Formats: sequence, structure tokens, C-alpha cells
Amino acid sequence: DYSVLTLNPYYLIEREKASLRLGFYSAFSFVTGRTFNPAPDIHAEWKILPKVMALYGGVGGDFNTVTFSRLRDENPWVTRSLRVKDTYTPFKPYLGVKVKPAHFLLLDGFAEFNSIKDQYFFVNNTQSIANVLGNMVPVLGNQFDVVYSDASLFRFGGRIAFQYKNQ
Repeated sequence: DYSVLTLNPYYLIEREKASLRLGFYSAFSFVTGRTFNPAPDIHAEWKILPKVMALYGGVGGDFNTVTFSRLRDENPWVTRSLRVKDTYTPFKPYLGVKVKPAHFLLLDGFAEFNSIKDQYFFVNNTQSIANVLGNMVPVLGNQFDVVYSDASLFRFGGRIAFQYKNQ
């Protein structure tokens, strides 16, 4: 068990056709991985056609604690004594467009790029056993460890929001 302290101060400017959020995100973890995890928190939105279309974008970051429960969901054969470092994304730019063709329907398309530090990947444990001749032979076990690497992830997608009643 350990605690993570996060801070997210920001300054927000909102106007009728645009908004701008200028901020800073940081997580402090004193047990595993990096102690100080800073990231920008900048978001802008421009309403090209108010109530119909908006363009948005920004740069953010993230810090994710890796719990044993999360590991077991991803891989039930992970070694029980394993403590995995938390993942840190210092740079995550994104861009998107929102279109509202009717008051009850919202279409949102986006693209983002993640630059992840200490991303973990599962690797099978190898064990050695002696064969008939007495030589040691590697055998894949039913337990997994992790290796770390920096990773890049490009995502794009969309969502559709439908509101049955205007409440």
C-alpha cells in the first residue's frame, strides 16, 4: 500500500465562441518509479458554429498506478510477488471535432498520441529442468514477469452520444 499525491492547478478562460485552459498536472509517488511526474494540462476549444460544431485540441499527460488487481485482469498468470512500476505519460497531444446535427445527437471524432515512460510488457518465465541425459533444458512456465520499455501509442476514434430526453 502507498499513496500518490496529485496536483492540477489551472487557469480557465471561457468566452461565447472559445475556451482555453492553461494548467499543469503532477503526481508525486514516493514508493515506486519516479517521484515527480509533471505534465502539461492545456486544452482549447473553438466553437466554429455555436451549438453545431466545435474544434478542440490540447496537450496533457497522465500517471497511472498499477495495482495487482489490474495486473490480474490483464494477465491471470502474472507472478504473485511481482510489484510493477507505475506508468507515466508526460506528453499526450490530441485533436478532435464535435458535431451536433440535432439537439439530441452528438458526434465526436478525435486523434491522440501518447508517449509512455516505463510501459510494462509481459514475458513468460523460463525454468530449467534436467532432461534424460542430465542436461539443463529451458522450459516455459505458467508464470509471467514484466519487462519495461518506453512506448508510443497513436489512437483515433469517435463516439456517438444520444440523449433521449432533454433534461
